[in-house]
Amino acid sequence: MSGRARVVFFGSPTCAVPSLRALCEWGADIVYVVTQPARGRKRGRRDIPTPVACEAASRGIRVLSPSKVNQILPQIQESRSDAGVIVAYGQIIPKEMIEIFRNGILNLHFSLLPRWRGAAPVQRAILAGDTTTGVCTMLIDEGLDTGPVLECEATQIEPRERAGELEARLAEIGARLVIRSLEAILEGTARPKPQPADGVTYAPPLKREECQIDWSKSAFDIERLVRAAHPSPCAFTYLRGKLIKIHRAFAISEASLPEWGRQPGKSPGDVVVDENGQLRVVCGDGILVLEEVQPEGKRVMLAREFLRGVRMSNTIRLGTS
Repeated sequence: MSGRARVVFFGSPTCAVPSLRALCEWGADIVYVVTQPARGRKRGRRDIPTPVACEAASRGIRVLSPSKVNQILPQIQESRSDAGVIVAYGQIIPKEMIEIFRNGILNLHFSLLPRWRGAAPVQRAILAGDTTTGVCTMLIDEGLDTGPVLECEATQIEPRERAGELEARLAEIGARLVIRSLEAILEGTARPKPQPADGVTYAPPLKREECQIDWSKSAFDIERLVRAAHPSPCAFTYLRGKLIKIHRAFAISEASLPEWGRQPGKSPGDVVVDENGQLRVVCGDGILVLEEVQPEGKRVMLAREFLRGVRMSNTIRLGTS
């Protein structure tokens, strides 16, 4: 089928923009873009449209931003669209909306289903220590990411890849998958397969309270938290009562350190500066080397830069608020 299919696109964050662009380049007739309402990001600032709304506006596409998606049922009904496409929209699509589209609604999900159903599959995959993830296209139903799957594409998670970086990479892979799957649906060659009952896991949003670092844990667990929580909500700790966000760090085992580099007598959370100026934090098992941090009320900076402004003493310990 030619790219002049009439499509309604549902999406909100930056990771949905590549799929919207791919649909436009394919030649789809985007009847509406449905996105979350504009919201204020900082106190006293005007409301900011979603990245998808900005992309749609730049292309002259009509944008709908309902607080509840069922408010736009009449407009969608009148659009006589061939299909819907949804990428990280941010609201549950009701059955009445799904039934409007004669070819259903195609959803791009950022995991290899049925693993990591839910809102935060990229973050949860990194936090769990997964080495492989991917994207899937599926036809949505009334469940939470339970619909039949059309196509999947796997990729390795790079050892130090953070959630935002991985999500951006998956968004580009997924955009290509969206076009292939939509073409198959419209041409009648798609063969959706039910998801297996085994291997189901869930990916709830990463809450801020999960992101406070417990220095008694393994350095490798803490490194995964730092990667999973970036760029938001961001892993954090405290120094002398002041919050510090950790943007980039890596773990090393004490066994891999030369004898002079080990930290006898130190406790979890204790900070050690080595002869090269590296900021190391003792963990329950291993050492976490901090690379980029953000002190409360300040910009992101290199750990070495941060050290210049810290009053050094015999013991600096992170973790107490």
